[in-house]
Parts: sequence; structure tokens; C-alpha cells
Amino acid sequence: MRSPAAVCAFVAITTLSFAQSDDLPSIFRPLSAIADSPLSRDVISLVDRDAIPLAYPDARKPSSTSALVNALIGQENVTQGEAVWALVFRGLLDETAQTVTLSEDLPEALGIEVLQIGQVATFGSPPANGTLFTGDFDLHAVYSALAARGYTTEDELLWCYEGDCTNGLQVNPGQRNPANPFGGSLGRTQPVIVAPGLLYSAASEDVVRSGAAAAAGEVRSVADVPVYRAVAAALASQGVVLQTTFLDGRSLLESSLMNLSIHLSGTPQPLPAGIAPIDPYILYAVADVVTPADQAGIVAFAYASEASATAALEQMAYRLTVLNSQTLERPWAEVLADRSLTVEAEVVAAQGFFVGLLRFATPLPTTADLVEGDSHVSSSGRIMPGQVYNFLVRGLYNRDDAWRLWDPGGE
Repeated sequence: MRSPAAVCAFVAITTLSFAQSDDLPSIFRPLSAIADSPLSRDVISLVDRDAIPLAYPDARKPSSTSALVNALIGQENVTQGEAVWALVFRGLLDETAQTVTLSEDLPEALGIEVLQIGQVATFGSPPANGTLFTGDFDLHAVYSALAARGYTTEDELLWCYEGDCTNGLQVNPGQRNPANPFGGSLGRTQPVIVAPGLLYSAASEDVVRSGAAAAAGEVRSVADVPVYRAVAAALASQGVVLQTTFLDGRSLLESSLMNLSIHLSGTPQPLPAGIAPIDPYILYAVADVVTPADQAGIVAFAYASEASATAALEQMAYRLTVLNSQTLERPWAEVLADRSLTVEAEVVAAQGFFVGLLRFATPLPTTADLVEGDSHVSSSGRIMPGQVYNFLVRGLYNRDDAWRLWDPGGE
């Protein structure tokens, strides 16, 4: 096993310039249909199913929903390319992926096939949360499915159950349909926006109407917020982005303000020498990024100042060498070594911001690894797709990421 020093041997922190682009990579396009508000920006998660073959060139989208199901359960009558695609798909943190196992009912519920969905976005916190899909949808099939379920519309854009857009928050256990990703698990009949390439739903009528206005360019969307565009550009500069989670507003504050000395022990305690405060960052993101050489979980922190971004990365890098994982009760250096993760630090200048990137990278599994391994590790020991990202997201939600907290506290 490599020494802790070798595991956390960070490359020199550099600054790169990144040109502004009017076009976001496909994973970030759903941001243009999310109206900009503190509630919608609280948490945003994005998944790009269409990017799977870009990240793993041997992957081939299954020819049908049944072929995808067969690949997911390990049937032998699937092609190697379909098996690879399904394994990468399984590694995505996609809240709507449960519809795959109920895929026979999805066309009836929503008028679409699971393989027509290109990108998935979930955003906000209840009751101001929503879900949207982008993809190549047959709008007339969607219209027919909604009409058969009692939905009506005046303009073929906004569809509401029995013409009432205010009843989306009602929970109806007798109408549960887990195959419907738009509130079906709670028996809700949420309003739905249907537009070319876009399906959008939320329990709140206000959220749905604001989303329609954002998609039409009538109000500012999250994609119009400069710091989001900066972080998106910085992440896209690292490789193919398969999935990402943004934290902003309340979620960012709650996850970053915890006193480090109390977090580590339950009571204030002296901290290791060299632990210092980190300037508050404006936006935080975790991303799953693939290059031809490796796969990485990348954490991104946006600053207005290059000096703040550089100092924050240096402090985070140091903390990873001296702090323990509270969940695993082991030094972070050992945890990273066991997962064959090396960490690199970089500052990317993008659209007036400075985005600090910590890149937790591991070698890319080969096609043989993908075909022969399970969903976590290959027979040769390579980490499988999505697992580094999952590791970082679990750390975020389990609050086992003290290395990024703003205020260390201590005595």
C-alpha cells in the first residue's frame, strides 16, 4: 500500500483561463428550464444518460427497454456494448431510475420509453422541488397518456389533472403508481409541462409555471446565473461529465458552517497544527468526470478571488493528510489509498470567477473490467463507474467531509 504522503501528493495549483461559451454541455442544459430562485437552487442534481458512450466508447445504448432490463439483471442474450452501457447506467445516482424496473408501465403513465430520456434533473427541496427530463419524446404519445389519466390542457404546454393545477400537493395512496416519476410514488397528480425535448413536473403549481417561463426565456433561469456557468465550464474542461450535484443557499450554508472541532469529537477540542479557516465559497459542486485515462470524482468551489480559491485548495489538501474519516474511523490518506485514489488540485478561471477543483482520480476500468466485474469493483481491482462520485456524495450527506468546512473552530 502506498504511503499517506504518496496518496496526497498534490500537483502544483495552477490557474487556467477558460473561454466563455454560449452553449453548455448537454448535462447542464436542464438548468435553462429551472427558474432562478433561492429555493430551486438549494440542491440541484443532474444526470446525463446520453453521455455514457462519450465517456465509455465501447458502450452501446440497449436496443430496447427489455434489452436494458436483461443487461441490468445479467442475462446472457445482450451484446457486450449493451452490458457496458447498463453497468455505467447502474452507477448513476438517478432518483428516477426506478422506472426502469417498472418500465412496462412507463409508457402508460407518461407516454415515453425509458431509453428516450437523455438528461435528468431534480432540484429544490419540498414543497418547492421538481423533476425534469430532456430527450427525444413523442409529444403526441405524451398527450395521449396524460389525457387517458384525466389530464387536460388549454395550450398543449401546461397539463393539469381534471383542469386543476392546484392539486399537485395532494397525496393519494390509492392512486400510487411508482412507474410515474412525476409524483406517482405518493399518488400525486402533479401538473406537467410538455414541450419539444422537455418534460417537467413539480407538485407546486408556482414551480411548474416558473419553470415554463424559464424554459421560454421569459424569466432568468439557473443557466443564466454566472457562477453556475463558471462552475459548469470548469467541470466540462476536465472531461466528460456524467453526473453532478450543486449546493447553494441554505444547503450550502448548513453543510459548510459546522464547527470542525465539534464535528470531529462532539465537543470542542484542539485541532492538528496547520488547520486554518477557509474563506466561504459561493457555490459547491460534486461531479463524476471521465477522461480517456481515468475517472474522477471532482469537487468544485467557486470564488470571486483567485487568492481565496488557491488558499482554500491548499488548506483542503492539507486537511486530507492530517484528518480522519469520521464514518470509517481511519485517516483520510489510508481511505484514499485503499480506493486507489490520487488527488490533484487546480484553479480554473471561468467567466469572472475562480473555481477550485479537487480531483479524486482512479484508473479507468477496461472493457473487460466492465463486462466481468460487479457494480463496485472489477476482478482486477479497478473501481467501477460512478463509485468515486457516490463515495463523495455519501460523504457530503453523511457529513463526513470535514476537510471542506469553512470554520475549523477549536481552542
